Amino acid sequence: MASRGEPGRTLRRRFTLGSGPLKRASDRAEFASRVVLALALLLAVPLGLLAGAMASTAVTAVEQQQAATRTMETATLLADAGNGGSDAVTVPTSARWTAPDGGARTGDVEARPGARAGSTVDIWVDADGRRTERPLTDGEVVGQAVVIGVLVGLGVVIAGMTSHLVVVWLLERGRVRGWEKGWASVEPLWVSRFR
Repeated sequence: MASRGEPGRTLRRRFTLGSGPLKRASDRAEFASRVVLALALLLAVPLGLLAGAMASTAVTAVEQQQAATRTMETATLLADAGNGGSDAVTVPTSARWTAPDGGARTGDVEARPGARAGSTVDIWVDADGRRTERPLTDGEVVGQAVVIGVLVGLGVVIAGMTSHLVVVWLLERGRVRGWEKGWASVEPLWVSRFR
C-alpha cells in the first residue's frame, strides 16, 4: 500500500535524478542545470518588475523634459492642402506659426486633406520654435515600462530554458559516446561467444 509521502518523494527524486553510488557526474551536472533553470524561472518576474520600474523612471524623466521644453502652437496654412490620395489622413502643407520667443516661423505642417489656406492646425514646437513631436503621455510611459518589463522577464525565462536544453543535449551526447565506447570494448568478447 502506497503512503501519502510517496508522490512528494517521487517528485523530489525525479528532480534530483536520484541518489546513491550509481549517480554519475553528468547526473550531478544536469541537476545543477535544473537548479539554475528553477532559479531563472523564479527570478523572471522580479527581474521583469525591476526592469519595468527602472524603465518607467527613465521614460518619466524624458516625458517631464519634453513637457517642459515643448509647447503647442497654432499654425496658419499658407496654401491649400492637397488631396493626398483616398487613404491619406494628413498631407504636408506650408504654414506659419509663432515661436515661443515671439518670432515668426514657416515650414511644412501636417493638415487634413483639402484644408484651405488660412485655416489653422495645432502643432508642437521646441524652445527655438522648430516643429517637433508632441510630448509623451502618461499612457505611453506606462506602456513602454510594461513592454520592457515583460521582455526582460521573457528573456530571462528563454535564456534559462535554452541554456538548460543545451546542457542536457551536451550531457546526453557524452553519455551516448560513453555507451558506444563501453560497447566497443565489450562487443568483441560478447560476439565471440556465439560463433
